[in-house]
Amino acid sequence: MSDNTLQDKKILIIEDNTFLASVLSQKLSIHGAKASAYSNGLEGLAAVRTDKPDLVILDIIMPVMNGYEVLQVMHSEGLTEKTQVIVISNSGGTLEADRIKELGVSEYLVKAEFSADDVLEKVYKVLKVEPSKFSGSSEGSTSGLINDTNMPTDTVKNELPRVLIVEDDPLLRNLLSMKLSNSNCPAMFSNDGLQVNELIDSFAPNVIVLDLKLPGKDGFEILKDLKSSEKYQDIPVVIFSNNSSDEDRKRVTELGAEAYFVKAMTDLTEFIRELVKYAKS
Repeated sequence: MSDNTLQDKKILIIEDNTFLASVLSQKLSIHGAKASAYSNGLEGLAAVRTDKPDLVILDIIMPVMNGYEVLQVMHSEGLTEKTQVIVISNSGGTLEADRIKELGVSEYLVKAEFSADDVLEKVYKVLKVEPSKFSGSSEGSTSGLINDTNMPTDTVKNELPRVLIVEDDPLLRNLLSMKLSNSNCPAMFSNDGLQVNELIDSFAPNVIVLDLKLPGKDGFEILKDLKSSEKYQDIPVVIFSNNSSDEDRKRVTELGAEAYFVKAMTDLTEFIRELVKYAKS
C-alpha cells in the first residue's frame, strides 16, 4: 500500500548499481517522494547543485567521481548544511564511517546488511518525518516492486522451486534472499563460480539463477560447463545480469540458458514467477 508521507520531498540517489537504484527509487516514490537516480558522482553532484534536494542517498565506490569526492565538494560548498546525506557502502569500516561523518553525513548503511525498508527508515529519521502505519513490512521487505499477494498459487503450495543463486553482489543476494524467503522458496547462494558443482550436488536445485560477471569463474564459463555435463545439463539456468547487450543474450541462448533478465528492468515478482515456470519445465 502506498502513502504520501514523503510528499514533496526531493531525494537524489547517486548509485552506479542500476538495480539497487531502481529498487530504492521505486520504494521512495510509492511513499510520495520525488526520487531521481544518477549513476556516477559527477552527474549526481550537478543534480544536487541544481535541484537542491532534501536528501541524497550516496554510494562511495562509483565511476567518474566517487562518493568521497562528491561529499568533499558538497561540504566545501556548504551543501551538506541544507541537504541531508545517507551513505550506502560496501565496506562498513570504522575509518570510513568516521571519515564521512566529518563531511556532514547523517546516516551510514552497509550494503550487505540492509533492505530497502531499512533505507526508508533512515530516510524518515533524517528528514524528521513520521512514518504512516502503512510504511512497514506489509509492502514486502525488499522493495516497492514486490507485492507478494500477486505471487502465483504454486508458491503457496508445496510445489516450490529449489533455487541456487550465483551472485557476488551482497546487497542483491540480500534482496533475493528475503524475496525468496517471503515466497517460501528454498534457496542457496554462492558468491563465485568455483563452488557451483559442489552446491548443486548438496542442494539439488531445480533452477539456477546466474550472474555473468563473477570472481573466479564467470557466468559464461559456468553455463557452458553445466550444459556440457550429462549430470547437470537438464537443470534450467536463468541469467540475471546488469548487461542488456544483444551479444550477451545471443551467447547465453546458444549456450543453453532458458531466459535472460536485466537487473535494472526486472520486477522481482515476475522474476519469481519465471523461476517457478522454468523449474517445472
